[in-house]
Formats: sequence, C-alpha cells, structure tokens
Amino acid sequence: LKATKLAILNLIFIIVGTITYSITVELISSTQFLVIFFIYLLDLLVRVSIDLWEEVLILAQKNELLLYNTLPEMIAKRLTSGEIIIADDFEEITVVFVDIVGFTKLATNLTPQAVVSILNVLFSELDELCDTFGLEKIKSMGDGYMVASGIPIKIENHAEVAANFALALRDKIKKMPLDINVRIGIHTGSAVAGVIGSKKLTYDIWGDTVNIASRMESHGIPGQINVSDAIYQKLYHLYDFSERGMINLKNRGEMNTYLLLDRR
Repeated sequence: LKATKLAILNLIFIIVGTITYSITVELISSTQFLVIFFIYLLDLLVRVSIDLWEEVLILAQKNELLLYNTLPEMIAKRLTSGEIIIADDFEEITVVFVDIVGFTKLATNLTPQAVVSILNVLFSELDELCDTFGLEKIKSMGDGYMVASGIPIKIENHAEVAANFALALRDKIKKMPLDINVRIGIHTGSAVAGVIGSKKLTYDIWGDTVNIASRMESHGIPGQINVSDAIYQKLYHLYDFSERGMINLKNRGEMNTYLLLDRR
C-alpha cells in the first residue's frame, strides 16, 4: 500500500537523520536520543496505523461494491457474512433464454463497434426489464441472454413473472429502431443454483430445466415465445397460447410445445 511505503521511508529518514545529528553535534545523550527516537517511532506507528486502516476500509468498500454488482444482493450478503459455499436446491423455478436471430451472420458485415453497440443497446433493455419484473439475470453468452424467475428468492408466481417479462421483451423489440429479431424460450422445473469461481465469482444455475429452456429457444420461431408443456399447464388459464405440437428435442425426445401469445 502507498501509505505503508511512505511510512517506511519516513522511518528510515528519521532514524538516519536523528543518529547522524546526535553523533555529529553531540548535543544529546544516548538516553535522550532513545527517548526522542521512540517518540518519533510511536508517532509514526500511529500515523501509519490510521493510514493503513483508512486504505483497508476503502479497499473493503470497493470489493463489496464489486461483489454486489456481480452477484445477487442476497447472495453477496451471504458471502460477506462468512458463508463459503453457496449452493441451493430449488424445487421449481422458471428459466428464460433469449437469442438474437441470425446475429452471427449479421455481425460479419458490421464493425466491432457496431456489434458491441447493438448488443449493448439490447442487453441494457433486457437488464431494465429484469429489474422491472424482478427476474435474475444469470448471464449473457455471445448474442444470447439467460434469466431466471424464482431465484435466489423463492416466489410462487415465478412462471407468471417470466411470461410477463417475455411478452414485454417481445413487444419492446418490435418498437426498437434496431433491425433485429429474437427467439425466446421458457421452461419451468427444478434446478440447482450456486456461486462458482475464485477470481471471478459467478452465480449460475444447472439442471435439466436449464437445458430444456435452452432447447425451447433454439427450436423457437423468430419473434415468438416458445414454451414447454409445463409452462402451458401452469398458465393456460391466465394467458392465450397456440399449440405448436410435438417437436423433437436433442437428448429428450419429443415434447409438446406452445407459443405464448398474450395475457388475457
């Protein structure tokens, strides 16, 4: 730390200066020299301790701010309170995947600045919608975006919250000046959530629910919200759906799917 280095240099100058002066001028006795030296040393230690404590507090505040910006508030609090391993089992959550249609091909004809600009505009809108509806952003993956409802705080209406988020996103995309479209996939089920990493902490979720939600997106229709039968069974009395029929999912076989159209 900067304060420590300055303090050590200051101590060296004091010791060297005091010894040189006392030896050359011979105005003080050895006892007087020791008294003066220890007074200087005590004063220095006090000032160094104060400087170090202030720097430690500043560093701790910066680390805590970074932690709260990286992880959900509830998870960050658990870590700062001393909990080492964060691992939670959720009986039921809802996962939403969003992907920009044809963005990889589109990006080949754009400058790096344009690519980042488009993703920043879209993902900023997604972040805002997450805050509005109370979903947890899990991560962005290239031109994909993954969020979840019902974590880290469990809620009963997680599927409904996710559906409202997806509908709002679909409508917002239509109004944006960007010439892009998205596929949205949703599934509900159990999952495990936790914090991994040492240098860069990440809050993530795992399980079959995540895989199926991803398949809902990849097998979806541009501009539409593709959902699983599990979502339909939970929300058919609150929303309008259009049945797509059976689709073959990798490693899962056939599964009945629906398009979420609107809230009633």
